[in-house]
Amino acid sequence: MKKILFSVLTLVLGLVLSGGSCITPVNPPDPLFDEGVDINGTIWATRNVDSKGTFASRPEDFGLLYQWNHDFGWQVTGSVSGWVNTESTATIWGVANNPCPPGWKVPTKAQLDALVASGGAWGPRSGVSGYTFGVGANIIFLPAVGARDKTGMPSLSGGHYWASEEVTATPSTAHEISFNESSVNTSNTMNKCSGASVRCVK
Repeated sequence: MKKILFSVLTLVLGLVLSGGSCITPVNPPDPLFDEGVDINGTIWATRNVDSKGTFASRPEDFGLLYQWNHDFGWQVTGSVSGWVNTESTATIWGVANNPCPPGWKVPTKAQLDALVASGGAWGPRSGVSGYTFGVGANIIFLPAVGARDKTGMPSLSGGHYWASEEVTATPSTAHEISFNESSVNTSNTMNKCSGASVRCVK
């Protein structure tokens, strides 16, 4: 009995002196890597864009808001300075301004439409309101982050996610999808100076 007790005490002392631990460390998600989910033939990232070229840590994290065809992200809440008040004259979101990590890009309107057509439901995830799109194991959660209007003021509730094309009939605006607890709208548009979320595809 004394030998067993001595062995246990020796092991514990060794762990303490060496800084060892019986707890396996949890590695944080890679901000540059996302396995993605195949929905209707398009690979969707499972997390929003955070700062340029990185993903948010978790699917329910907000990430940052982006003005259309810009690669600088803005915080979701609070006041901001330096807001861009001139709409981009581009017709599509330029490669040079892509906020997504390498290998990913802003989705087209057709890809957003197909995502919505895949089905889904409004509901919370880890206490965050949002919409889950897809079927079975092939699903993604889009948090309802809200948006900033063209002056940079937080103004819209629900979820707002950019498409990569402008609205041809109204060049100062671009396509987006929006959703809340009662509806999903694939025909909405926003002024290009507005701030909305980005969910990448490849």
